[in-house]
Amino acid sequence: MEVPGTSASTGKLFGLFKDETISFGLDPLGFVKRKVEKFGPIFATRLLNKYTIVVGCQEAMEELVNQDNINFENGYSTLMESLYGDGNIVLADGDHWSCLRRAFGRIFSAEQMEEYIPRLLRPVDIWVKSLPQKQDVNLYPALRDLFTDLSVSLMLDLDDEMEEDEAVAIKLAAREHWRGLVTLQSGLLSKTYRTAQKARDRLLRSIVARLRHTKLRPDGIPARMLAELGEGEAANQLLLLVSALVPKALASILTSLVHALALQGPEEQQRCCESQEHLACYLREVERMWPPFFGGFRVCTHPTELLGFKISKGDTVLYAIHMLNKDPAVFEDPERMDPSRWEAPPDGRRSKVWSYGGGPRECFGRQLSNMLIQRVASAILAKYVITEQHQSPYKWLPVARPQECHVRLSHRTKSRLHNARSGVLFDENHAV
Repeated sequence: MEVPGTSASTGKLFGLFKDETISFGLDPLGFVKRKVEKFGPIFATRLLNKYTIVVGCQEAMEELVNQDNINFENGYSTLMESLYGDGNIVLADGDHWSCLRRAFGRIFSAEQMEEYIPRLLRPVDIWVKSLPQKQDVNLYPALRDLFTDLSVSLMLDLDDEMEEDEAVAIKLAAREHWRGLVTLQSGLLSKTYRTAQKARDRLLRSIVARLRHTKLRPDGIPARMLAELGEGEAANQLLLLVSALVPKALASILTSLVHALALQGPEEQQRCCESQEHLACYLREVERMWPPFFGGFRVCTHPTELLGFKISKGDTVLYAIHMLNKDPAVFEDPERMDPSRWEAPPDGRRSKVWSYGGGPRECFGRQLSNMLIQRVASAILAKYVITEQHQSPYKWLPVARPQECHVRLSHRTKSRLHNARSGVLFDENHAV
């Protein structure tokens, strides 16, 4: 069967008249919902004047993932290669990707992460204590800045001895680098893009300097990257890991989590203080309800089918994560925020949340990200009661988040604070 919607035979010239990039960009979720109602969970459109097949149901997504590295490859090369190079784990394919995946599995194993996380506890506690009380806090920018500091410190193995101006320069370059990626999404090159290329070069020089540093901790991420991959390959991977992409994704999820807990009130916040398992259920449900990215891409490498629909070589496939995570065929009452659905989920249900991708290309940093998010959330909840003041509608691109999410913080009582601190940092049995 042919995919319903825009015809694949429309050429690029005439395709300009059928291009729907602007409509998609203004309201991606509404755009996809309208198309699904009209055509069903698989439909075709033109985005950035490219024929694009959109997948919006779990059944089709599972078929897509099962064909990863067989009939599909990653779809980010065109968008990201000029700012990230072609060697990082997101853009690699074939044997190169397999080699990187094995190396990352060793570098970011559960045992190694237990070594990494404690180094971040002190800066997290300092940040939490610095939060203003009895006045509105705009969560997302505050959390974005925190996770930028943590990400750069962890991935480059920085310590208190590093010159402050050097650390600030790295973070500034990471932000300029990110703005160039946003420019690429519009399909237009600009002065911002050229600035981002210069920022990429500055970041790479800083990364190589860190890799050559004589006082690297042997169990730190740069030293382990160097041992596993060599200097050039390690620098390419660290460029991705210190970019603003990671902090923005973590800030998005934690903003949504804190907002959800603010709406639930002090008693539910207290339960999350005292039970990492309960907090983990909230985190998983927030990931399902408000994924940090709207979707992901694949490119077809061999003619195939999805749910009986023909997919041709070269076709771009966009999977809409928000739609997948709210597929009523999998999740009962999918629009309802219900953390209890994760207390005893059916076998395989956790793999139905696609916020970190899935299958062989699932994000390798999922567990580390959740450990960081739970640690920061626990630190906030241990010290403060949170009340919501204001939240604006969600902004879906390039990173999903409320345009503004203001909360107010007030100190917990001493008895509650004592109970909150009795919780564990992370329990693998209750990991989300």
